[in-house]
Amino acid sequence: MRRVTTNRLLIFAGTAISFLALYAIFSRVSWHELKTAFLAVSPMALLGAILVTLLSYGLRAARWRYLVPPGMPVCYATLLRATILGYMANTLLPARLGELVRAWALARTNGSSVATVLASLVTDRLWDGLSVLVMLLTVLFVVELPAHYTHLEPLLVRSGMVMLVAYGIIIAIVALVSHKPSSSAALVRQLTHSCCTRFGDKVAEMLLQFAGAVRFTQGGLYGTIMVAFLSGLIWLTATLPVYFLITGSGLTLPFGAPLLIMVLLVFAVMVPAAPGAIGTFHLACTVGLAAYGVTTSSAVSLAILLHVCGYLPITVIGLVLLWGEGGGLLQLYRSLATGERV
Repeated sequence: MRRVTTNRLLIFAGTAISFLALYAIFSRVSWHELKTAFLAVSPMALLGAILVTLLSYGLRAARWRYLVPPGMPVCYATLLRATILGYMANTLLPARLGELVRAWALARTNGSSVATVLASLVTDRLWDGLSVLVMLLTVLFVVELPAHYTHLEPLLVRSGMVMLVAYGIIIAIVALVSHKPSSSAALVRQLTHSCCTRFGDKVAEMLLQFAGAVRFTQGGLYGTIMVAFLSGLIWLTATLPVYFLITGSGLTLPFGAPLLIMVLLVFAVMVPAAPGAIGTFHLACTVGLAAYGVTTSSAVSLAILLHVCGYLPITVIGLVLLWGEGGGLLQLYRSLATGERV
């Protein structure tokens, strides 16, 4: 009961934050100027943004191949399908269940345990975090911040340091669990022995499965190089839609503007919000563009179009895949909440 109550509170808080963010930007918009700004964007820029965004999901599936446990029977098409379903879930389901959906979809296909697949997604997110850290450092030391943002540079530096320390700790914990699985499982049992033995045994069992599956890369040095290379391509293709829509709307901004906006968007989607980061995504994009002197209406139009290009196509494709195998969205959500298989 406590978990359900907590989840409902988080969903309510996220919805409230999204509503406040949307109110903050739309309360200052001229609807006539917003319509004009929409019409000013080149259709080719929209098409390019959609295609590059879809390419980024394909690259994510390709990188995932180097992170799954050795010997797991998977092909690229299976990984791509699970990736699409996961990102589709992030746009429609509360509590950011996308990663769990990715694990569920792959485990359901090849018969592996969800804990085993989740191990690969932990390292997947670690590589994303390191990539974002590189982007943040690039913004701080290479890209010239707009005048409105120079006073925020110390905050960005501290955020980068916190990210570096946090990811360092997570990597150390994952490495320790991977190299000392029995000791880690014994520690979990010991910590939970006094309160809930069955829960501790279950967590310890999952921890052993996780330790046997987690890999920072496969294939030695070659695998590490490929994962690093694909990570760079993933974030390049995630940033290019920002560039396409800026140039496609006739704006002339500094080369570093899309990179700064992407960093702001990364932080925005970390904030609790409604599914699809509605509101927080738009506010971060609008604030980033406004720092370069873009009018509110133009900034909001670009934020809306960028969100649509990033979320709508993958959601439609994911729903088609889900419908094709006879599983409805509500049924999928209930199966994840109860641990059942659809």
